[in-house]
Amino acid sequence: TRPRNGYDCERGDDPINRYPFAIEGAKGAKVYGGLFKGNIPLGTDWQFTYCNSAGIRLENVPQARVSNQRMDRLWDAFRIGKRSQGFEIRNAWVTNTRDDCVENDFLMSGKITNSLFDGCFVGISLAPRGKPDRRAEIEMDRVLLRLKAYDYKGKVRHGLPFKLRGKPP
Repeated sequence: TRPRNGYDCERGDDPINRYPFAIEGAKGAKVYGGLFKGNIPLGTDWQFTYCNSAGIRLENVPQARVSNQRMDRLWDAFRIGKRSQGFEIRNAWVTNTRDDCVENDFLMSGKITNSLFDGCFVGISLAPRGKPDRRAEIEMDRVLLRLKAYDYKGKVRHGLPFKLRGKPP
């Protein structure tokens, strides 16, 4: 079943794996390598297709290091959750993400280096939820980011390189 009004992401012919790689409560975890080939529809409207998911999710993982991932056709490529400050994403190659290349809505400090984000709907989400640390800093070095337009709520458009919401610190 192709996603459309009345058929959300919970229905369809393909299985759903919201978080193919999730790490919780592992201080200093290191992840080297990985191929993530999603099956997210690229031609359907976001509002009928969206599923809350990510290729790699970190939750309560301070000082995490993830490197050398190849990711294609996911909703969020990386999701940085609560209590995951000091993260580092290095040598990532991400294509065709229908939502955020990096979701960091809890505003955890970290680094993104030597990475290619090609075809993101939104680059880096910094849209606070909960009680984020407003002093957080994101360092980006040698990062190439290209946004891509997708169907979104009845219009073809792309998001922003940095999605910001709420009051500035």
